[in-house]
Amino acid sequence: MARIHTPSPCAILFDLDGTLLDSIADITASVNRAIGRFGFPPRSESEYRRAVGDGIEELIRRMLPPEAVKDPRFPKIRDTTVREYREDVTRKTRPYPGILSLLDTLSEAGIPLGILTNKPEELALKSVTALLPSSRFITVKGAVPGTPAKPDPGKALEIAALFGRPPAQVLLVGDSEIDILTARNAGMISVAVSWGFREREKLKQYHPRYLIDAPEDLLSILDTLTRTRDAACDNKGTVRT
Repeated sequence: MARIHTPSPCAILFDLDGTLLDSIADITASVNRAIGRFGFPPRSESEYRRAVGDGIEELIRRMLPPEAVKDPRFPKIRDTTVREYREDVTRKTRPYPGILSLLDTLSEAGIPLGILTNKPEELALKSVTALLPSSRFITVKGAVPGTPAKPDPGKALEIAALFGRPPAQVLLVGDSEIDILTARNAGMISVAVSWGFREREKLKQYHPRYLIDAPEDLLSILDTLTRTRDAACDNKGTVRT
């Protein structure tokens, strides 16, 4: 493998939906059901794929007609959507193929792992507890009212501090431009994944450091980075493919 002269990443920060979990069916069903209660038409799964990533409130705005955003019922629409999704959050959602074995390999190697998502934190914790129970995440951070969401780097930097690693030694792995921008804003290494909600060509437009097509490809990146002369992990975080 070719060498990449960059500090060896000692920790990995994952996005959740579209990266670890295929949740698009549950998102589509719950939001359509919620907006339908207020008389708005359903939207297609492909439309949801293009729209998710900026949090539940922004997703609802994108699924409604422009004039509906100013509807005085909008707060009720938002709250209804959250309630509906709470019931459906793990109904059809499953980890992507290869994710569980990847997380096991990383955990066994002692690599600190975390999750940062724009999904409401309550629902993120519920999803992780139900679907990724054996994975050892140091923290799971989601959307909390009154706090900035991705691509603001604040929470990513907080997690890097929890890892005990400088941002330059953290990979931020995600499926959208939001994740690429978050990594850039936080000074982390961006790894975009093509199996999620965005098309490969769309991701390339945002110039991630790496763009991978299968979970096991992440191990190759780690192996390359940990072999560099300027690796700074004290022999921790080395993964072999």
